Amino acid sequence: MKTKKNQRKGISLIVLIVTIIVMIILAGAIILTLNNSGVIGRAEEATEKTNEQAIKEAANMAYGDWVLAKQMDNETRSADEYVKSKLKEQGFRDEQLENLVVTDDGKITIIKNDDTNEIISFTIGDQSYTAESGMTWEEWVNSSYNINNFSISTRPEYLNCIMITDHSGASSYYVKDEDKVLSSHIIKSGYAYEMVYGYSNN
Repeated sequence: MKTKKNQRKGISLIVLIVTIIVMIILAGAIILTLNNSGVIGRAEEATEKTNEQAIKEAANMAYGDWVLAKQMDNETRSADEYVKSKLKEQGFRDEQLENLVVTDDGKITIIKNDDTNEIISFTIGDQSYTAESGMTWEEWVNSSYNINNFSISTRPEYLNCIMITDHSGASSYYVKDEDKVLSSHIIKSGYAYEMVYGYSNN
């Protein structure tokens, strides 16, 4: 009797082990299929877009507060600094906000990074910008990092200089380090570039 009971227990244990192995194999096959079909990737992308939308909506509201504070002369920080500070108070983490850029005129952008490229920051006047390490100004002007419509001048006296027109459209300014910044120059990480009056558009 004991021998038969032991045999049944042995058989049950073997069946259990085989069942577990089969389930593991099936689970692995399902995960592999989902990966190959892109379901997981699409789900991650959808989650990222939802997070970005939440950040942009919160940033929009914080920007409105900044505008009101500016009008009452109660705020000295830039829109970017103010908005990020408010979003951190709401629970957003530094890594969620590191690619967020808010300009004083209300443009809210989340820079898309390629994980293989190091992201650097620099300033032009009192505004902060980001770029990829080793990026030329021409590449930057034609990328999503250029959030304030800088352009490359074709005027003979400012040929290939990096320019921006003021909000009224009346005047153009060029970007300067030791001298005029040209489109072929590499952007310097951490550098404080100047904006210098160039010419009138009238």
